Amino acid sequence: MIIADQRRDTAEDVRRSLPWWLRVCSAAGWRLLVLIAAAYVLGVIFTRISIVVIPLAIALLVSALLYPAVDVLLRRRVSRGLATAIVLVGSILVLGSALALIVATFVGGLPDLQTSLVQGLESIRVWLTDGPLGLESTQISDAIGQLGNALQNNQQRLFSGALTTVTTVGGVVTGLVLVVFILVFLLRDGPLIWSFILKAVPRGQRELADRAGKSAFQSLTDYIRATALVAVIDAVGIGLGLLILGVPLALPLTALVFFGAFIPLIGALVSGGAAVLVALASQGLVSALLVLGIVLLVQQIEGNVLHPWIMGRTMRLHPLAIALTLTIGLSQAGIVGGLLAVPLLTSLRAMVSSWREQPDEEKPAALSSDRPSTESTGTGASAVEPRKRGIPPEDESESPAD
Repeated sequence: MIIADQRRDTAEDVRRSLPWWLRVCSAAGWRLLVLIAAAYVLGVIFTRISIVVIPLAIALLVSALLYPAVDVLLRRRVSRGLATAIVLVGSILVLGSALALIVATFVGGLPDLQTSLVQGLESIRVWLTDGPLGLESTQISDAIGQLGNALQNNQQRLFSGALTTVTTVGGVVTGLVLVVFILVFLLRDGPLIWSFILKAVPRGQRELADRAGKSAFQSLTDYIRATALVAVIDAVGIGLGLLILGVPLALPLTALVFFGAFIPLIGALVSGGAAVLVALASQGLVSALLVLGIVLLVQQIEGNVLHPWIMGRTMRLHPLAIALTLTIGLSQAGIVGGLLAVPLLTSLRAMVSSWREQPDEEKPAALSSDRPSTESTGTGASAVEPRKRGIPPEDESESPAD
């Protein structure tokens, strides 16, 4: 016992010999390294089972959008299974009808777009030969011939790329089936699944985990609903402008604007650029500039008026946080990562906020014990006074009584 006490005193002396800032930084450093290692391991695991993780994340995103409708039916005393079937079948019918209309419009307007594109390319060729550049027709023909030879020489690579695309389409169809399968159970048995997950949490922290999880899901629901409303407003505004100007493929471009709004920053840029390019190829530079003005006007109204008003302060994120999160999502998982990155950040933010809002007595005992106590073996004032002076308790000199 004496030897153990001597070792403990030696370790305490060594600890006191180090500056307080070095002890704090080292303690925070190894904890940060543990968190980074855990995040890396989870990332590797999720990458290996991405065929399940991505459909699960998309199904969770869609369930956040559809669950309020299921909840409304449940309040009207409709059984949970019937409410799930009504909402799911109705959503599939609406989405399928919209996609069928968009595809039919695209197929019907494609010949006119091809004709306009050929005319536009011919006008560009005339401008290159008769305009200020004064290029010769043989130079343009040689450039076209070189492009054809390059395509012919890379037929094998293009064919293998086509096979890869077909394989990707097959994977997408499989993923969609899995999304629908998971979505059915999330809408029907969501509370039961959440109760089962909570059983893995220690009993003392179960209530806190329940509050944090429900807060995260509510934040996700609010974010998806607000984003969908903003997407509808963007699509209606830009779509009406395209219809008024008579731009071909106005309906498919409107749908592209709607779906692009779910990917912050990048989606608006891609969908607006596509509309401007179609207007340029079909109606010329003036129409393209008008479409660009409409897109910029709608985006400014959305970004400065609608988005802050609909989202509110609780769900607004700093543009830098959105940009960094979106970059990570796009680099790691492509379009799906860009779609899921910001909602995930919103949910994590709500979860952390729910944790911080809990009273200290409801937090885990392990964290409460880390808080500095005002009690000491001596008088209470001797432990509190050094903190008022900004001196860490460990750096105090020994009392005269010792």
